[in-house]
Amino acid sequence: MIAGDWVPRLAIRLRGQYPVALIVDRAEAGHVRLGRLVVNGARRQGVGTAVLSELIAACDEHGDTLSVTPTADFGANVARLTRWYRRFGFTSNTGRRRDSDIEESMYRRPSPTLTPHPREQGKQPCEEHEIVARFAPTPDKEA
Repeated sequence: MIAGDWVPRLAIRLRGQYPVALIVDRAEAGHVRLGRLVVNGARRQGVGTAVLSELIAACDEHGDTLSVTPTADFGANVARLTRWYRRFGFTSNTGRRRDSDIEESMYRRPSPTLTPHPREQGKQPCEEHEIVARFAPTPDKEA
């Protein structure tokens, strides 16, 4: 298996499973660039969240940084997209966090394990759009 050959295989599978236009490419070893994620006719139904969650889980599994530049293409709102990507752990590629090897405006470093956001704990994934992710147990608080 060639390093990074999981990227096109995952993109093909996601395009077949969800109503999305998805362009993902591997910029270099350890870095995956999300060029486009457009939900076709099923907006605000969790499809984009499911697709991005699977892409993030795969990047985490393979130890790859994921980067993106939110744009107003296809009628999107850049501020809304930026907030949406931040919910998934993306940070702005500016200031002290600037990585000169990444051209995109936002990036997310791989995480070996994920802990769900407090609002998401206890929720079951939708059967139609099952989200595949590994969740680490939340450490118990000492009294």
